[in-house]
Amino acid sequence: MKTIIFDMDGTLLDSKKAICESINFTRNRLNLAPLEHDYIMSVINDPAQNPFIALYGTQSVSAELGAEFMAVYMGNYRKFALPYPGILDLLKKCKNAGFFVALASNAPQASLASIAEFTGLSEFFDFIVGESERVPHKPDPAMILEVLKNSKFKKAIFLGDSKKDEFAAKRANIQYLQVSWGMGEFSAGVKNAKTPEQAWEIIDKF
Repeated sequence: MKTIIFDMDGTLLDSKKAICESINFTRNRLNLAPLEHDYIMSVINDPAQNPFIALYGTQSVSAELGAEFMAVYMGNYRKFALPYPGILDLLKKCKNAGFFVALASNAPQASLASIAEFTGLSEFFDFIVGESERVPHKPDPAMILEVLKNSKFKKAIFLGDSKKDEFAAKRANIQYLQVSWGMGEFSAGVKNAKTPEQAWEIIDKF
């Protein structure tokens, strides 16, 4: 049996608008002009970037603004985030095969259970882990290692759409599958899938 680990944004969910609208809301509150959505996503997915500096020009925001952001962020996920076509079938196949299925996302841990619930994904996961004070965000491998500690199946693969995901998988010493049906692009030197159907073929055979 196997452990199948999924990134969320750009892999399972088309959440680009939800993320970018939330960030531009915060920029507006800081009296900053809105940014193009493609630029925002490039910053978020670039391991070399400090997102707070690049997106807000500061290392942190106030607790009050952080709470406002989270409220807007959750509301935008409810309005805009949807599973990509074929994702529910892919997750069903993984569950029906008896695999341990996990979610490892750089989204805040406190948000993930609700997001998975209202996007129809929660029933498929055996374990969910996000960024928190205890678990740093990818490309640190901590999230993946946390999943492996909770799964009895040590043969594992991680599906993601960014260099942060790819580097996290490599640092955790597990296989990686780059997906390009959402925000991701082809990545040389690793397995790639253009559709959820191709992803299942790779998962089934590895």
